[in-house]
Order: sequence, then C-alpha cells, then structure tokens
Amino acid sequence: MNAYFHCDMFSKFCAASVIALLVGLFALPHVLLGQTTSTIEGTVTDKRGLGVSGAEVRVEGSTVAASRSVTTESNGAYQIPGLPAGTYKLTVTRDGFRSESFNHLEVTLNRTLDFDVQLQVGTTQERVEISAEIPLLDTTSSSTGADATLFTKPKLPASKM
Repeated sequence: MNAYFHCDMFSKFCAASVIALLVGLFALPHVLLGQTTSTIEGTVTDKRGLGVSGAEVRVEGSTVAASRSVTTESNGAYQIPGLPAGTYKLTVTRDGFRSESFNHLEVTLNRTLDFDVQLQVGTTQERVEISAEIPLLDTTSSSTGADATLFTKPKLPASKM
C-alpha cells in the first residue's frame, strides 16, 4: 500500500485537489461579498434650496421587513445604505417644517435611488392618538348582556309503535 501513495498519479491528483481547494477559498469571499442591497440617498432642502440639517429621514419597507432612520448632515445630505430590494415609504421630519411622506418608492437590487426632498415651512403640530377598548365588565349595569327565554321543545312527529 505504501507504493500506491508514492505513485505519480496519486501525487498529481493530490496537487490538483490542493490547487482547486485554494482557488475555491480565494474565490468564495468575492462571491459572498457581492452587493445584494441597495441605497437611498439625496438632499433635504427648504423652499429657498438651502440644505436642512438635522432632519430625520426614515424608510419603512412595505413589502419587506426593513426600517431604518438617519439624520441629515449640515448640508442636508442623507444616505441610507443596506436596504434589500422592495417597496418603501420615506418620511422626512424636522421641527419648524411640515412632515413629508412618500409612498411606493421602488428600490431595485444593487442600485442607488437618488431622492431629493423639499420641506415646506410649517408649524409644529401635536398628534393625538385615541384608542378605545370595549370593557370586559360594565360596572354601571347589573345586566349580563344576554336574554334568557324558556326552552321550547320542538314538536316532533310521534312514532307509531
């Protein structure tokens, strides 16, 4: 059996296997590092075209479970990288400006969507959210909420025996 391992055929096979393994190990990271996400970027400006710094730009996926938020830079620029392909809602908010929302932004794979937003001067508004629940127990009444009637037996035909 020792002679088999020293055979030229076996050493050529081993060398070819080692080379194939090394090539595979070096090529695999390049395949895994391929970009499979996209970016939304742009500039948030006011009515005069000046950049709005400190504005919150938020994207929420409507077809994918992704949500990210960034703050604009001093020149109003923003960039939201690493988004999977899908449909998104983009919302821009800043104190002293009206909020702007944009639905159905289609982001395709391996692309950068340039999306500039112009904010309009507005007032800060309060948002009041009202929700109600049906109480499990009504403490103002002794009623059980159901009407009880006498059980009436249906008239069935009598059997003839």
